[in-house]
Amino acid sequence: MAQNLEDQITLLRHEIAQYKSIIKEMSVPLIESSLNNTLLMPLSGHLFQERITQIEAKLFNYLQEHRHVKTVIMDFTGISHKNTIMMSTDELSDALRNLHTTLTVVGIRVVYTGFQPEVIFNFVKSGFNEQLETYPTYRLALEHLYKELHFFTENLKNED
Repeated sequence: MAQNLEDQITLLRHEIAQYKSIIKEMSVPLIESSLNNTLLMPLSGHLFQERITQIEAKLFNYLQEHRHVKTVIMDFTGISHKNTIMMSTDELSDALRNLHTTLTVVGIRVVYTGFQPEVIFNFVKSGFNEQLETYPTYRLALEHLYKELHFFTENLKNED
């Protein structure tokens, strides 16, 4: 009987490890946009240090393998103030600042969408004053990027 219980415990631990792996993979989706060289990273759920580290690692690994990506749209629509209470506002703003700086230094344009007003209010209150390219929604950001591309393409045609 004891061996049977130990086998069941071992099996359950294995299943838990599998589920954790699946959740980890799904918690940072990276989606190629319809706009060339643009990647969408929609975020939802709780933010905490381990998850921030996971987001950075997955994004950096992806960008290492996909050198054509020039723009990353980080969509925070699914992140509310209650999803950020597992980290101090200072820790969260430092993490965002570090991620932003790293991406821009390697030549990636970072566009932020969907920030909830209460989250931004707390960022600003904590001293966060970075100049970020932001849009209220993913759709508005994409429309702006399409207009830029169209304008650039038209100017190239006119130079010929």
